[in-house]
Amino acid sequence: MDGFILSKAIRASSAGGAQVTARLQDLILKRARPSARALTPETMRAIKERLCYVALARETTVLLRRYSLPDGNVIRVGAERSAAPELLFDPGCAGLEAPGLGDLAHSAIQAAEIDCRRSLYQRVVVTGGSSLLAGLEVRLAAEIQALERRQHRAEPQDKKAVKIAVEAAPLRRYLVVPDVLLSQTLQNVEAPKAATSSRSVLYGIMKSPSSFGRYKFAVEQASFYDKAQNAATAEEAAALRVDKALNVTGRVSTEVDPKHAYDAAALTARGRQLVALYREVGVAPERVILRLPATWAGIRAAEALEREGAATHLVLVYSFAQGAAAAQAGVSVIQPNVGALADYYQRNPGLIRNPKGPRQAATAVPDTFAELENPGLLLVQDLHCFVKKYHPKTLVMASGLRSKQEALSLAGCDYLVVGPRVLEALAAGSTLAGYNDGLRAQGEASDDEGGVAAALTQALADAAEFSDRERAKLDEDTFLDRLGPAGETLLRDGVARLQSDASRLEELLQSVASGQE
Repeated sequence: MDGFILSKAIRASSAGGAQVTARLQDLILKRARPSARALTPETMRAIKERLCYVALARETTVLLRRYSLPDGNVIRVGAERSAAPELLFDPGCAGLEAPGLGDLAHSAIQAAEIDCRRSLYQRVVVTGGSSLLAGLEVRLAAEIQALERRQHRAEPQDKKAVKIAVEAAPLRRYLVVPDVLLSQTLQNVEAPKAATSSRSVLYGIMKSPSSFGRYKFAVEQASFYDKAQNAATAEEAAALRVDKALNVTGRVSTEVDPKHAYDAAALTARGRQLVALYREVGVAPERVILRLPATWAGIRAAEALEREGAATHLVLVYSFAQGAAAAQAGVSVIQPNVGALADYYQRNPGLIRNPKGPRQAATAVPDTFAELENPGLLLVQDLHCFVKKYHPKTLVMASGLRSKQEALSLAGCDYLVVGPRVLEALAAGSTLAGYNDGLRAQGEASDDEGGVAAALTQALADAAEFSDRERAKLDEDTFLDRLGPAGETLLRDGVARLQSDASRLEELLQSVASGQE
């Protein structure tokens, strides 16, 4: 609140989207009993997202809906549509010992200072996949209101009763990830939902006298933690341990050492170490996402880590082969770079930018691409369609966006990484209604004039056609062959840059830790 985290008001529950999906599968199997093979996690998630909703109260009669399974069978989904999401508010109905969403929110607000509570009640914000369930914000507001009235014994007509407001932005699945330093202000744009950083950014922060002071304590704590690992006694270790009262409200994105970019075993081992380290300081594995380069070794390491429950995020994606191989491996997030790919083809105008289309000459305007032929934008579109059609677990994070128009042309992409200049341009852009209260992507055509029509949709993915060659499982030789000149060059240079940044940062941190800063 007011820029500060209310640490004592942080609450968590084990009942979430994964549990709703599992509950839905159990309920459907008990009644319909379709082939277990057809009810894959991806299929169940799709059924949940399309058919489920949160009822204001438990319902006994629900309209039946038909759903076509991938194997051609059709099932009917009725009471399960609201019964499965009910566990979000009553986990006990599924045998879970956890607080419901209403209890969780009310408890968190009550744990805050008394003079903050009224403001918190009036600005409850829901985000994430489960928040997309129709009716969730209405049910949550009603439950919080009932709990607050019960606590203070306020009648509904009591003018002193606290007003509850739950905010759920339309299609809040699509996130903008600001590519900015923590010290940079974002007051002029909508509050960010996530942020990303890198070793090069950290190096710049550590070298700057004005910003280093904010992070010096973290470096000292890290050095103490390292000493604690080798402490002679338990008492000494306890005295040196980093403070475990670590408050993490979202995912912690951590780069796996790029020195091992071409060694799958080393990347996997280092990823496991990082997950264990976070667990040691109180960060649950599900709140960690490991960032690796999209080399063949990086993809294989990501596959192994994903099987063990660790989420992975592959960067340096410059070709369809990289994105397809990563999706086939079950990677959580892939990050194609629009700007870097466009730059490469500007420097090499004679190369074929789109293998599916004719050879293209350089554009008439220097240093620019028309939207329909920008190779970076086309790659993001192809990967969006491929993963949404065949590998829905994988999300696409488009980075390297340099203009408002590029960002809008990718509206509907799972994540967009944009810098301050593009953020400001988006915030300043007007809508059909003549104002902008926070641009957001609408999945389909909408009457919401404040929204932005999504360019990348599920319908676009469903209509996309991919050859047997493109869908086939890739081996290492095929992967390397299909990187193409751009992918091969940019991947090699990108890995070298990451390794250089890592070495520079390591040297700087060592000097700081030894008191030489």
